[in-house]
Order: sequence, then structure tokens, then C-alpha cells
Amino acid sequence: MPVGGVRWPLAFALAVGAHLAVAGFVALKPHAPPPVAPPVPPAALLLDLAPPAPPPPPPPPPPKPMAQAPAPKPPPVIERAVAKLPPPPPRPAPRTEPVAEMPRQPVATPAPALTETAPAPQASAPAGPPPDALAAFQGRLMAHLGKHKRYPMSARQRRQQGTAWVRLTLDRNGRVLSRQLERSCGVEALDREAEELLDRAQPLPPIPPELGQDQMELVLPVEFSLR
Repeated sequence: MPVGGVRWPLAFALAVGAHLAVAGFVALKPHAPPPVAPPVPPAALLLDLAPPAPPPPPPPPPPKPMAQAPAPKPPPVIERAVAKLPPPPPRPAPRTEPVAEMPRQPVATPAPALTETAPAPQASAPAGPPPDALAAFQGRLMAHLGKHKRYPMSARQRRQQGTAWVRLTLDRNGRVLSRQLERSCGVEALDREAEELLDRAQPLPPIPPELGQDQMELVLPVEFSLR
């Protein structure tokens, strides 16, 4: 058998033996134990304990009975000895002598006097002015006052309106003898202008002869309107 043919099987046998030896060594080598994890400490349990309730306060002591003041004793009644006097002796009744009554004489009554009374004459009521003439005169007065009437600036700016009534007395020539505010319209400036209007508008229209009056007293309206 040639030399080259012997070496090849021998080398193969040595290689197989070496691998087996290594495999046996590895198999026989002790295995290291796996690492053990450290024990986990238990989670801390937190408890919120409330403080103990305070003990209830002791019940208040019962109120002491009020000492009642002793009732005042009534003062002793002192009885006074009263000496009883004897009753006075009865007085003798005065003696009355009978009085003779004089006979009454009849008194003659006088006869009633007859008086004749004449009937009083009936006073005739004065005839009033004709209504048509009075209405016409009042219309002339109102037209005359309207020409002299002024609207106060303060009332105009505030849009104030109203009707003031004035009472006036005038003579036959139209002269105002007296005047006064009869009824207010609620605005002081308008009331004042209504009174001053009678002074400013003098003389007023004279009293017409058909009315037959020397003086007249009238109540007239003074209207203030922005319409």
C-alpha cells in the first residue's frame, strides 16, 4: 500500500478524535448558574390616619336654684283706742205759728194789640248782562292779550306747556284794578308770565255800554302751547 494512502486516513482519524475530545470537554465543563434578580422590596403602604376625635366636653352643671328673698313682713297694725263720745241731745224743734194766707186777686190780662204789618216789597233781581254781549267782550279781551303774550325762553327750551287761569278786576275804561293767579299750570315761569301779561297789555278793551257795568271781575285762561 503506498505511503500517501496511509497518511490520509490517519489524519482524518486524528481530526475526528480531536473534535470529539473538544466536544467532551465542553460537555463535561460545569455550567454557571443563571444570575438571580435581587428581590424587589414591597411597596410602601401609606395610610393617612385622621387624628383621634377629641372627647366630648362634659355636660354643664345644672343651674343653682336662685335664692328667693324672704317676703317682707307687713308692719304690725297698731290699734288705737278711740274714746266714744255720747251723742248730743236732740235740739227742740222750733215752733211755727200758722200764717193766714191772703186771698189772691185775679189779675186782668190785657187784650192783645192788633198791629197791621205791610208786606215788604220784593227786591227785584238785577238783570244780568246779555250773554251775547258778554261773550263778545271776552273774545276781544282774549285777542288783545294774545297780541302781548310772550313765551318764556326757559319754558320753550324745556318744551313746557300749560294753561294758567288769572282773575282780574277792571274798570269801564279797561284799566286793571287787581289781578291774581287763580289756578296754576304747574310751570312757575308760565304762571309768572300770565300775571305779568295783564300788566303789560294795559289798557284792556273798555267795558261796552250794553253790559251796564262800571267794574267787572273775570277769570280768563292764558294758554301756552308749542304746537
